[in-house]
Amino acid sequence: MQHDAQQNETAQAGALDGLRVLDFSIMLAGPYCTRLLADLGADVIKIEPPEGDDMRQRAPLRAGSAGPHSVYFGQLNAGKRSLALDLKNAQALALVRSLVAHCDVLVENFRPGVMDRLGLGHAALAALNPKLIYCSVSGYGQSGPAAGRAAYAMMVQAASGFDRSLMRYAGDRERPAPGAVFVADV
Repeated sequence: MQHDAQQNETAQAGALDGLRVLDFSIMLAGPYCTRLLADLGADVIKIEPPEGDDMRQRAPLRAGSAGPHSVYFGQLNAGKRSLALDLKNAQALALVRSLVAHCDVLVENFRPGVMDRLGLGHAALAALNPKLIYCSVSGYGQSGPAAGRAAYAMMVQAASGFDRSLMRYAGDRERPAPGAVFVADV
């Protein structure tokens, strides 16, 4: 009987148990990435601005004891802890640096250069924690002529021809139908 209990405990343990992730991501691509890490057992700490992630206001909203909450935000951030910090504040940045020392992975999806300007770029944080895995999620890479372009799914899908490829299913329309599935982000 004891063997079965141990086997059940092991089966329920996540593949990433013991891994700590610092999540500076917003919108869909980054939060989806870190949600998958949380689902696999990682301890994910989401860093949000003092007013909260904008996605907290995204419809559909459901009533709750603390007021309406976004189902969209909830789905992308389930299993994570959250910390509200003003990254323009020196004390907040000091707290982030102290957290980095105890984290295994950092995920961010700001435009290239933002984390460097905050003093939280790869080089600065690797000096504090050489084992830190630093993941920058961006639509067009971290360097090159398109690196600074905004990369929301709708824009990437249009630029890549994805929307146009769906025209054959749009009947007699002359333009692609607007979609609500953000394939490029996922």
